[in-house]
Amino acid sequence: GASQVLIANHMSPDDLVHQVRRVIGMDVGDLQTMPITRRFSPLDSRQRDRQERIAVICAQAVLQLSEMPRPPELEAMVPALEELSGVLRAAELPAEELDTDCHTLVQATQSLLRELSEMPHHASPAVLRTVGRALTALAHRATAPDTGSPFSGRTALVVDDDPVSRLMMTNALRVVGIAADAVSDAGGALAAAEHRRYDLVLSDVMMEGLNGFQFVGRLRLLTGYDQTPVVFVTSLADFDQFFRTVPGGACDLIAKPFLLTELGLKALIHLAEAPLTAISTPP
Repeated sequence: GASQVLIANHMSPDDLVHQVRRVIGMDVGDLQTMPITRRFSPLDSRQRDRQERIAVICAQAVLQLSEMPRPPELEAMVPALEELSGVLRAAELPAEELDTDCHTLVQATQSLLRELSEMPHHASPAVLRTVGRALTALAHRATAPDTGSPFSGRTALVVDDDPVSRLMMTNALRVVGIAADAVSDAGGALAAAEHRRYDLVLSDVMMEGLNGFQFVGRLRLLTGYDQTPVVFVTSLADFDQFFRTVPGGACDLIAKPFLLTELGLKALIHLAEAPLTAISTPP
C-alpha cells in the first residue's frame, strides 16, 4: 500500500536515487500525503544532451564559417566547406535523437554545402549568409523546439510569369518537403491567397500588371498575411542595393539564377523563424 510509486524505467538513475532518498528521510505522515508523480521521462537526459550537442556543433560551424576564405581564393574554400559539412554531420549522430524539423534543416544545409564544395564559384557572400542563418535557426530549433511552426503541412505560394522559374522554385520547395501552388501573375496569386492560407510566398519582381512590390503591398492587406514570410526572386543585378529602401513588405531576396538547394534552405529558415501565430489552418 505505498502511496509513492517509484517506476525505475521512467526515471534516470540520478532521479531515482534522489526520490528514494526523499522517501527514506520521510515519516509515515509525509508518505501518506506525498503525491504520486511521473514527471520524469527516460528521454529527459538524452534530450538535454542532444540540445547541448547541437548548440555546440552549430557554434563550431558558425566559427568556421566566419573564418572561411572568401573568393577569389576558390581552392582554399573547398576544404573549408568540406570541413564545415563534416562538423554539421556530427549533429546527425545518432539521427534518431534529432526531431524531424532539425533533421530536415541539417540535411538541407549539408546539401547546400556539398554543392558549394563541388562548385565553389557559387559560394557568394549572400549564399554563405544563408548558411550562417541556417545554423542559427538549427541551434534555436534544437534548444527551443516549441517556438516555431512545424515544417510538416506547410504550403507555399509561387508567383512568376516565367514558367521555367516557376518550375525551378516549386522543385526547390518540393525537395525540402514544402508543397507549393504556382501561378503566373500577381492577380492570380492574390485570388489564390484569398481562398487558401499560405505559410510562405515566393514572388518575382518584374511582372506584367502588378509588379512584385505592388503585389506584396496588396497581399499584406489580406487577413492573416501581415507576417507571412515573402521572398523576392529577381534577375535584377543590383536589386539588393535598393531592396530595403522600397515599399512592399518582403523580408528576403534571392537572385536568379539561384541554386535549388539555396532556395530550399532559405524557405526552411523562414518557416523555422516564423512565429507560432503564423501557423495556418487547413483549407
